[in-house]
Amino acid sequence: MPENKEKSVGTGVKKSTIQRALRIAKWAAKQGWSDEEFWEAIELLQSHQEDGQQTTEEKIKGLSVTYEKVNDYPIILNVDHVAQILAVSNSTVYEIMRHKGFPLINIGNRKRVLREEFFNWLKGISAS
Repeated sequence: MPENKEKSVGTGVKKSTIQRALRIAKWAAKQGWSDEEFWEAIELLQSHQEDGQQTTEEKIKGLSVTYEKVNDYPIILNVDHVAQILAVSNSTVYEIMRHKGFPLINIGNRKRVLREEFFNWLKGISAS
């Protein structure tokens, strides 16, 4: 079985991280950087790494949820849900919601529809 190259060193820091830091230190010494310049570069690298982690977290939060069954959808659907179900844009959903017979619920200026009523409406128009 191949060994994992990123073994942990006693402090909980991965070996590859320490190796990377050593390479940066050697390169900085060759460039003639002062200690201050070196630490500024390290801080910059750390901030970029933190930004990357934040971006990953944001990407995870932004992943779309796929619904396989009608009951997997929330009881009250919003415009995004209806757009996903119908595979159309949000602006098209707003147009559909203006049609007579659509089971629209206005909550303030937000447009919603009960899941069961929406799917019943959808069955009704597909049977026509």
